[in-house]
Amino acid sequence: PGPRQAMSIGDAVFFSNRGLMFPVFNMPLWAAAVAAVLTLVLLVALVLMMKSTLKALGVWVVGSIVLFILFALIFKPADEPLVSVPALQGLRFRGGITASTELLAMIVGIALYGSSYIAEIVRGGLSEVKKGLIEAGESLGMSGFAVWWKIKLPMALRSIMPPLGNQWIFMMKATTVGIAIGFSDLFYIVSTSITQSGQTLELIGILMISFLGINYTIAQIVNLINARMALKGH
Repeated sequence: PGPRQAMSIGDAVFFSNRGLMFPVFNMPLWAAAVAAVLTLVLLVALVLMMKSTLKALGVWVVGSIVLFILFALIFKPADEPLVSVPALQGLRFRGGITASTELLAMIVGIALYGSSYIAEIVRGGLSEVKKGLIEAGESLGMSGFAVWWKIKLPMALRSIMPPLGNQWIFMMKATTVGIAIGFSDLFYIVSTSITQSGQTLELIGILMISFLGINYTIAQIVNLINARMALKGH
């Protein structure tokens, strides 16, 4: 539907032919980028410091939310609310953040494609947990949740993480499919810039360095998690 007939959820999230509009912390883009980098550093630090990788990931989620709220409180523009909520003004929405229909289509396509592989990776990892370990936990009087959280999931993660990391890297590279539907991603912008400027080598170099940096970071985080979860002597 058009903006005036947009579907809404609690008058805070709207969906129309302009895209998906939803609330966002009211802070400059550079502050959000710094907060994102700090959350990445926080993840690495927690994995190195804590013996339980699952607990480290849980603390990281909570810590990331708190960090973004703090940055929003510190760097938000004066006399403006902490959270910017989209609102219809005339024929367009103002405030909040908008995800274009092209971006939504790409997210849905990659999510459906990638989730089928990830589901198989998780299924295979869970099936590798020996039945005797589960029965041993049950014989000790552990509840179903305790068996799952203390035995099955930690053991399965050792088999899940390596192929899951490869799948994440592949999905990152697969985002270039956005050029097929007109989404202005990095690859699309580089292609357009090459056509307009003719500086092919320089722009291809920027594209390569960008993807190398992102994928290398993902690989190193996955390797770090694998190392922390590995059994002694392996």
